Amino acid sequence: MEWLKNNPLVVITDPDYWDCDCDLNYIHKKSVTLSCPICKMTEDECSDSRPDEIELFYKDYKEKS
Repeated sequence: MEWLKNNPLVVITDPDYWDCDCDLNYIHKKSVTLSCPICKMTEDECSDSRPDEIELFYKDYKEKS
């Protein structure tokens, strides 16, 4: 798995979080909400979040190994 992190062509995402279309506060926990009240997007229409971006929103976030 470590070789994936070092490969610039591979995008690692966390399936427990998703990105809506908002410019701010666009990362959501799937266990909390599956739709964004602002842009109205749903998690099944959007991509999963990248761990490095999740860390910016959730200070207690720990990337899965």
